[in-house]
Amino acid sequence: MPKGSPVSTEDYAPYAPYKAVHEVITRYRERGLPNPLTTGVLEQVGIPATMTARTQRALRFLGLIDEGGNRLEPWERLKKVTTEEYAPQLAEIVRAAYLPVFTIVDPAADGDTALADAFRRYEPSAQRDKMIALFRGLC
Repeated sequence: MPKGSPVSTEDYAPYAPYKAVHEVITRYRERGLPNPLTTGVLEQVGIPATMTARTQRALRFLGLIDEGGNRLEPWERLKKVTTEEYAPQLAEIVRAAYLPVFTIVDPAADGDTALADAFRRYEPSAQRDKMIALFRGLC
């Protein structure tokens, strides 16, 4: 979280565009990326400057990089798994990161209202629709 931010990590859900998060994960899996993954690196691979911090934050939330942008073991594992193993590995990462949401809803079975209620605890509340869009995309 940025310094001085009143929102705790427990109350935060990322709201980066799914496309940006997906592009970075796919790029690393297929061609690699420098370590650490800085906002400058994200810009170099085509993520708009206005989205780099949010994308980086989403990758931290998922447990793929640390605060310094260094790759963590789950991301290394995603790079190395077979195509067949990729979706289950990513699902495991998403389930771990969003565990409080998954304890409330099943995104495959529950509707928009239930999903919105599951994200009601997260801040910034003005970004709730974007949080849900990222979650749905990752699922």
